[in-house]
Amino acid sequence: MGATAGTTVLGAFDPFEEIAAIARQHNLWMHVDAAWGGAVALSRQHNHLIKGVERADSFNLDAHKLMGVPLIASFFLCKHKGTLLDTNQGGGSAYIFHPTENAHLDTGPASLQCGRRVDALKLWLNWKAIGDEGYEQAIDELFERASYFTEKVRAHPQIQLYNEPTFLNICFRVIPPNGHEEINTFNYKLRQQLVKDGKFLVNYATAGDDVFFRMVITKTETKEEDLDRLIEEILSLAEQHVGVASK
Repeated sequence: MGATAGTTVLGAFDPFEEIAAIARQHNLWMHVDAAWGGAVALSRQHNHLIKGVERADSFNLDAHKLMGVPLIASFFLCKHKGTLLDTNQGGGSAYIFHPTENAHLDTGPASLQCGRRVDALKLWLNWKAIGDEGYEQAIDELFERASYFTEKVRAHPQIQLYNEPTFLNICFRVIPPNGHEEINTFNYKLRQQLVKDGKFLVNYATAGDDVFFRMVITKTETKEEDLDRLIEEILSLAEQHVGVASK
């Protein structure tokens, strides 16, 4: 049974306690995909978003998404000791692993990738450098930035929040002046021009037939003045687009 902590587009979190209760009732394995949102566990102010996740049987997190380390740095945690090792030993590897006196030194049978890089090292070093408190401070600061940007969007009559943000994803769209153009086409063109100009790189996303900007704040280096400039640039492009199209 799968649940998500921080969906890719809207940044939504499932109700883990309710899902866990259903999983236990029907004797189902519960996995939480926390690739994007799992790092909120390090923030005492925001870890309520993953309340109940400890009841899951397994949990994965991508440290390269919110913990400041390069690709790839993912880990998978399982509550039941021995499950991963048993699953990984599916046979067919006698050509490389042999029952010798040194077999206990082989790490290959314990890894899905067999031979691989030490991807855990960069996360370990980063964590040692900044610690739990450093991560907590960074995550709390990102939430402050996201809240600031959300209120800037909410306050502007020409910009519409697509949904009420709960995480670091702020989805919004610009309303075409005077019904100038269909809203989805208008926002897609604005985003393409924004990226083409090279000042900001912001993604767009879709939900059903809707097209909107998908702003995700992941770096504390992003300051409030940067967010102000982004809104100014988008609105400026909107005015330019309407002006050109009306000629």
